[in-house]
Amino acid sequence: MKLSILSEIIDPSAIPISKLNLDQKSMNVLPDWGVRHVGDLMNVGVEGLQSMRNMSRASIKLIGKRLAALNLQLPGYNEFLRDDDVSGNGEIGRCRSRSCAGDGIVRGLRDLVSQKEYEITGLCQTCQDEVFNGEEW
Repeated sequence: MKLSILSEIIDPSAIPISKLNLDQKSMNVLPDWGVRHVGDLMNVGVEGLQSMRNMSRASIKLIGKRLAALNLQLPGYNEFLRDDDVSGNGEIGRCRSRSCAGDGIVRGLRDLVSQKEYEITGLCQTCQDEVFNGEEW
């Protein structure tokens, strides 16, 4: 799988996991399971990471965020975030908009772009749709 970003071809299998600046614990665990490149992470996905002994939820979140910075999405990451809810209602967090167009609860985000927007602004999917009028930017 190759991605074109800003006219630059990025091959995830050519990026060593050391470039993700992960925590030391993850850097020790991943190679033991044969994960040496970003492409390996993409093949393993969240389900594979969860099955690795000593891989914490915090480490999986960090991996997901670092991949998102490369415009890559870890397979199963959105579902993982929905499951990471303390309320048991699929809640990821609260919308930071003072005039939230929805119920104020972030339960799921449509795609990687929406996920990145939430990380930057804290807006739920409903507020993002209202702000951007459903248009791609």
